[in-house]
Amino acid sequence: MGLGSSLLYRSNDLVSPNTDREVALTLINKPPPGSRDLLNWRFTELSTRETDNMDHTNIRTILDTAFEFETQGLLEEAKDWYRRAAELGDKTAMTDLASVLLLEGDLDNAKAWLEIASANGSNTARCELADIVEGEGDRQRAKSLFEEAANESWPEALHRLGLILHGEGRDEAAMDLLTQSANLHWTPAMYDLGWWLSELENLREAKHWYLKAAGEGHEPSMIALSDLLEGLGDQATAEQWRQKAAQGDDSLPALTI
Repeated sequence: MGLGSSLLYRSNDLVSPNTDREVALTLINKPPPGSRDLLNWRFTELSTRETDNMDHTNIRTILDTAFEFETQGLLEEAKDWYRRAAELGDKTAMTDLASVLLLEGDLDNAKAWLEIASANGSNTARCELADIVEGEGDRQRAKSLFEEAANESWPEALHRLGLILHGEGRDEAAMDLLTQSANLHWTPAMYDLGWWLSELENLREAKHWYLKAAGEGHEPSMIALSDLLEGLGDQATAEQWRQKAAQGDDSLPALTI
């Protein structure tokens, strides 16, 4: 296994689903003012907006309503509410709307909303759009999007860009990016660092990163850690981690590195 093996009500005056692309392109030409990301490393993105007719609290209410519909499987209703906030310029709503559109198989409109959210600074959207264009074969565009987000220390982007550089043979830069991502508590980066370091026979550091990710509930890291410990002769602790992975349990005391 190699590196990277590890994302109801509607007003009549709102646009129809068929015009999402036109709305997105219009917003790209007129970026919404006063927006910024409030980041945390759990891949959550909130937006603040300065508008004449809608404050942040009301947009948050719209997003919460949309999310409730989405969790109930009511995608049409969720899509309508996400679109209301997206049309007000909220980047989180644009990205969430794109996710629903992707679930429905509407790739073109999903990409259109991810483009506008990316253009206005959404690192979540940049990473999701990068995944799409990479799947379409445009690796250079994907790399560029990951670079934009990585320049703002977005953990997923640091990780993914590190994997790209590793594939290009730029191992020193790749290791640095993966370490930055891991230090921002991005567990997939911790796992890949553990794998890479174990391949380099730096088992102490490999165990360190596997343990950190396992302690945050990352099951592949629990399994990798158990395999590593078994190879080091610590059968009892290896079995504990193996059982934790099987049970989805991360409550056992951490090891001493």
